Amino acid sequence: MIAIGGGSFDQSIFADLISDPELINTTINSIVEFLTVYPFDGVDLDWEFPGEDDRANLVTFVTALKKRFSKMKPKRLLTAAVTADPEVAALGYDMKKLIKSLDWVHVMSYDFHSYEDGETGLNAQLYNKTAGSSVDATVKYWKKNGVPVAKLVVGIPLYAKSYTLTDSSAHGLGDSVDGAGSTGTISESEGKLNFLEYCSYFDATSGWITVDNSSLQASYAYKDDQWISFDSYNNYIAKAKYAKKLGGAMVWEIGGDDYNGLYCKKGKYPVLTLLFKNL
Repeated sequence: MIAIGGGSFDQSIFADLISDPELINTTINSIVEFLTVYPFDGVDLDWEFPGEDDRANLVTFVTALKKRFSKMKPKRLLTAAVTADPEVAALGYDMKKLIKSLDWVHVMSYDFHSYEDGETGLNAQLYNKTAGSSVDATVKYWKKNGVPVAKLVVGIPLYAKSYTLTDSSAHGLGDSVDGAGSTGTISESEGKLNFLEYCSYFDATSGWITVDNSSLQASYAYKDDQWISFDSYNNYIAKAKYAKKLGGAMVWEIGGDDYNGLYCKKGKYPVLTLLFKNL
């Protein structure tokens, strides 16, 4: 599969092309030509995110693209990455119509909290004791809005969200933060650490104190004024078993895992290996 779009992609391009029938036809021809030359199994549409004005046009585009894919030999797959935010979803997706043309959807069930909220919070908890964001709540939302279980693919992050605590002695959930945590030397991304950058924190000699909440299936860790929300190995196992009852799981993104086996002391791609064994 090859993806079109992404979080850093100029989202206005999507809106412009699906609002013009001529551009829709040109775009579809271009995609089909590309797939004829390069043997990908299909296309994933990663539009983050369509708005209310795009709702009907998106259905038109997806329906037309799928129609062309069905005539190709072999037939190509068409999928879409979709938001975990119900308010955004309600505006931009007519999912009961879209799902007729989509082979499955990749639910971006992560980024529930960040340092921008001004307090610590969990990045991608599987469950939530009260009303609020969680993987399970997101899945239930999409099921309610017309997506069959077999077409729901759960998104699993291979990264943690990082924070700098206002008071290093106040290090629980919902405590005040001054901003993003220290930037990772590999990811070089504000407020984020890849799995291979924080897996060493699990070592008892690291000085990090980890808290693994088995009821929420989410974890956090702290050291001095640094705080991260992450998935532990146990959390990954729980998510894999949860996704096994659905259409499967996807990760964002593969480069976050210990791809060369030098950081986590568990061989190459320890998280992907763990997920595969439990799916």
